Amino acid sequence: RIKMKQPISISPRELAAVKKKKEYQWTFACLQRLEPVFAIRFPEEEAVYLTLHILGGKVRYPLQKELTNDLEHVVLSKVVRHLINRVSELKMLDFHNDQDLINGLNIHLNTVLQRLSYDLSVSNPMLNDIKKMYPYLFHLVIDVLEDINQTFDLYIPEEEAAYLTLHFQAAIERLRHSSETHKKAIIVCHMGIGMSQLLRTKIERKCHQIAVMACIAKADLADYTKKHEDIDLVISTIALERVTIPHIVVSPLLEPGDEKKLSAFIRQLDESHRQKQKTFQMLNNTTPFLVFLQQEAEHRYKLIEQLSTALYEKGYVEKEYAVHAVMREKMAATNIGAGIAIPHANAKYIKQSAIAIATLKEPLDWGNEKVSLVFMLAVKHEDQNMTKQLFSELSYLSEQPAFVQKLTKETNVMTFLSDLDY
Repeated sequence: RIKMKQPISISPRELAAVKKKKEYQWTFACLQRLEPVFAIRFPEEEAVYLTLHILGGKVRYPLQKELTNDLEHVVLSKVVRHLINRVSELKMLDFHNDQDLINGLNIHLNTVLQRLSYDLSVSNPMLNDIKKMYPYLFHLVIDVLEDINQTFDLYIPEEEAAYLTLHFQAAIERLRHSSETHKKAIIVCHMGIGMSQLLRTKIERKCHQIAVMACIAKADLADYTKKHEDIDLVISTIALERVTIPHIVVSPLLEPGDEKKLSAFIRQLDESHRQKQKTFQMLNNTTPFLVFLQQEAEHRYKLIEQLSTALYEKGYVEKEYAVHAVMREKMAATNIGAGIAIPHANAKYIKQSAIAIATLKEPLDWGNEKVSLVFMLAVKHEDQNMTKQLFSELSYLSEQPAFVQKLTKETNVMTFLSDLDY
């Protein structure tokens, strides 16, 4: 730019504000050392512009009081408050008291607003992984950002939505940890109280998801389980007969092999619980009239319009749903991996929850991958439990490429729906 005599133009107010910061001094000193190397003189504007990059990339930037005087940070607290209020509302979880989340969002959004005000773009190498791992939360954050962008006249892109998703996911993990979602266990040991207490200590230290309620003798097991029906599993050092509760035998010293066995056992319990509670939400919310197999759409927006129209004609959504679904897709592609996409629009345009489904004869370019199975989600936020389960089903599907391939080859709607009930 300097050699081509095309200087950066920065307003005098911005120049004055940035020059007060210590980062400007560092940048200026650095550029002075580079001047003789490149036989060039860096103008003040370039030093300020480079300082802005450094400020915008400094995620741990402490929020000092000086920031509140800067014009671009007047909106910061409003944006953070709006984000926490809406995500709390939609997730039906209260994030207002999580100081770590509030601090993290303040620091992160501070740098986001810095970048936006100077038109600096950001890349997120984890974007697609975050979309796949936390599709429900990511798309919920995108919906909230859509409101924020309109309200505050901002453009916070999907790369930032992915970073914000991680902040909220960490907050959810903290809530989960504090709300004691532990598996309740009892230890049955024939080696005496000392040995059972040692085993208890080891289990609680190594397996954080297990809460040991009691250590009992084999003879007392039947009575104890009658009185305490909420026990999830029995960990025993001896073989047990006629026990209906899930149980596992380990050595009294809990050797490394036992630890692995116990972890695998817990995972299996979670998986069987997931299977048990399945009243497959995908099927509960669609009908054969909303399933379109072997479509030949030329563009993803066209397919989104087609599926939105079907939902509108059947009375599930408002007419504006289609336009907003396409706008939403332009903001962030809704592919979640394994050739699946989940386009949707803001819940305020939905009259009744429903899902329209399409498969494609030839895979369609969708974001950064090819997609051949599309679930158009029109799901009201009030149906919170249904939505959670629906996204866990979608997440499961996205890990089964062979199964997805089988679904996309199907030509009969009824067979397709019965296949879907895996």
